[in-house]
Amino acid sequence: MSQPTNQIMHIALTADARYIEPLETVLKSVMCCHRHVHFHLIYHNQYDEQWFAQINRSLKLLNSHIHSVLINNELFAQLRSGVGLPESSFYRMAIPQLIEADRVLYLDFDVVVRLPLNTFYWQDFPGCLTVAVPDMFLMHPDIERAILPHLSNYFNSGVLLMNVALWRETQFTQHLTQVMAAHPHCKNGDQDILNIALDGKWQPEKIGYNYQTHVLARFVEQHAYHYLGESTYCPNEQLAIVHFSGQPKPWNDPTAFYAPLYQQYHQMTWETVISTNAQFFQAASNMPEN
Repeated sequence: MSQPTNQIMHIALTADARYIEPLETVLKSVMCCHRHVHFHLIYHNQYDEQWFAQINRSLKLLNSHIHSVLINNELFAQLRSGVGLPESSFYRMAIPQLIEADRVLYLDFDVVVRLPLNTFYWQDFPGCLTVAVPDMFLMHPDIERAILPHLSNYFNSGVLLMNVALWRETQFTQHLTQVMAAHPHCKNGDQDILNIALDGKWQPEKIGYNYQTHVLARFVEQHAYHYLGESTYCPNEQLAIVHFSGQPKPWNDPTAFYAPLYQQYHQMTWETVISTNAQFFQAASNMPEN
């Protein structure tokens, strides 16, 4: 699929109000290099409508908007019936029922976006339900995978490009509920559930679209520097989404991997974001076409 001009990019996020600061940091990072974005924040009785109004005043200047998506109690009860997973685990699984779009990019709230996502977002993935990045630790070539070893591949669920039109068409959410009922005690919660249900139905993407910092922290902590090789290397020009997976988080620990990058976006005012956006698009318009 070619990149449509001024078409809406739909981005879904889930987080409760405790994480409002990192959540807003995600928004700022996206808007430094995008326009025409509709964010959909899925939550359950926690956010002040004044917060949405304040953010939307800034987003409007960039032809963008954040939508308040209050989780439907009936849908939620249907999804979690008989399954011992926390409430928040179900929010991204409900995206096809909650967001009216053909494709949606789901982002965890502990990411920052460094580069434009247009090529990634508008890519073709015919017949696949999702595009995702393999888990950098569990799929490391030198590590024997103990979690769900029978699966051909295993992705990290912090960044998911979802073909929600196909999810609806194939009634995939119903299949998910069956998988959840059959696997109520997965070690990695809904990430394992999604990997089981999507086995053979997802398209792998390069690590730059979900660069998982907990892998670096884990190898350094264990002095396993020999694992920090080609499989964990991503050049800056390909580092589109940095995912502060695992611990420590950069808003709690300034020594966390890529913490300065997080702080760069966190400390921006919305006035600075809008100015940065204008500079980005001005520079892009001056670049020669290929």
